[in-house]
Amino acid sequence: MGALTMEVERLNRTIEDNQKEVEKLTKQLEKAKEEKENQKVYEKDLKKALEYDCIDCMKRDFEKEGFYNACINLQLATTRQAIIDNLGENEIEKRYLDNNYEKNFNKVKKIYANDEKAKQQIQQIEIQKQFEEKQRQEEQNAKFENGVKIFFNILKWVCIIIFAPIVLLFIFISMCAKGK
Repeated sequence: MGALTMEVERLNRTIEDNQKEVEKLTKQLEKAKEEKENQKVYEKDLKKALEYDCIDCMKRDFEKEGFYNACINLQLATTRQAIIDNLGENEIEKRYLDNNYEKNFNKVKKIYANDEKAKQQIQQIEIQKQFEEKQRQEEQNAKFENGVKIFFNILKWVCIIIFAPIVLLFIFISMCAKGK
């Protein structure tokens, strides 16, 4: 019976050792899983940072060059390669930037296209306001000119009505004086 209890104790210790080993391996597995998850998060954050850096670079070009020049400049292969080379530190980052360059360019282009469209609409509104102001000023000038014309026409007829009889009276008097 003593040998049996010793065998049971040895099996219990083996089971305990196995359980400890299982726990240790489980912890290592969880740690590896967590590290892998952290690596994925890091890579995702790195990709987002690269994307934002690329977008910021493109935005600076749009602000510096203007909409049309920036569109042309950013589509040039040399400009594209320069941006990728400056932002990407290794081949993986450069490949990621190269694969997403058009998406980022279109995103920024859309923002500035909408901005350009809004600026043109504002300019059209200002031109319309200036046109309306000019028309209103021309109408006021036309009303003033018409008022002046009417005034001088009335003045002309008043003068004709007042001075014509006087002139005729002088002519009559001078004819009468010659006739004596």
